[in-house]
Amino acid sequence: MSNILVVGGLGFVGHNLVRILEQNNHQISIIDNLTNYYDELKPIIRERIIRERMKIIKSEGTLADIDDRNTIFNLFEEYKPDTVVHLASFPSQKIVQHNPNLAARTMIEGLINVLDASVTNNVKRFVYISSSMVYGDFNRSVIEKTECKPRGQYGVLKLCGELLVKDYSYRTGMEYVIARPSAVYGPRDLDEERVVNKFIKAAFQNKTLYVNGADEKLDFTYVEDTAHGIYCCATSDKAKNKTFNIARGKGIKIHNAALLITELIGKGSVVIKEKDKNQPSRGELSVGEAIYNIGYHPTVNLDKGLKETIAWYNTFILSE
Repeated sequence: MSNILVVGGLGFVGHNLVRILEQNNHQISIIDNLTNYYDELKPIIRERIIRERMKIIKSEGTLADIDDRNTIFNLFEEYKPDTVVHLASFPSQKIVQHNPNLAARTMIEGLINVLDASVTNNVKRFVYISSSMVYGDFNRSVIEKTECKPRGQYGVLKLCGELLVKDYSYRTGMEYVIARPSAVYGPRDLDEERVVNKFIKAAFQNKTLYVNGADEKLDFTYVEDTAHGIYCCATSDKAKNKTFNIARGKGIKIHNAALLITELIGKGSVVIKEKDKNQPSRGELSVGEAIYNIGYHPTVNLDKGLKETIAWYNTFILSE
């Protein structure tokens, strides 16, 4: 059993990870600032989703901002974790682009605060949650050794974070693990701009689902699979000082995902527009390294994952 601190543990991926860690009898601490990035989401719905997240975990979170260096150091001194999982981040390119200075402060300065506190308190392993956006454009299956050429501030900041984590590991001997998730979706997500959520909302309103590019793909990954992969990164001996793609391992056309959503809901229509030139083209991530080395096994296909997500949306969003 390990003493694990999850920074961002009340977030979309974070609370799912905490539940898995608890089920495996690890001692858990949580730091989260519960920042509201989504002004368009009704406050009553946001609060209800956060309550739903808290209901499925036992651990209580401490509200703190990773930009507050003194508070972070005090909390590390109190918790004395063996392992740190760093999920705290701005959630998307759109949110980063809206306020790049604040994003950089959180994703770089905040990360440095957490790294410094980890080193000072003799943390054994630091798990950094990066993103498939670090690869930039990729049409074929990418492996972890593929050269990273991020497009957009979000991917650039995530890659900077990876380099910082590796540098701290090199200089101090603290173990690192880097996880690169892709297109995460599922219940209890606050981000209405995430492509799956945007499509589900439009379909329920019997509106048009606009797809940017007929051939654009994403490696859609159900949130419980993502959380399981991060759990493996945090707990497997074979994960030490390595980087892993944590995805479904199957590139699916966004157009096909949109059609499936309209079919499952029975409403909405799909229209294909020109590709958004400001967004990288993405596809499939190879997950062989994670499968063979750390026991990661994604199990939820898009059909099943969408059914679960749509059922939750119908119950907890439309009922308001």
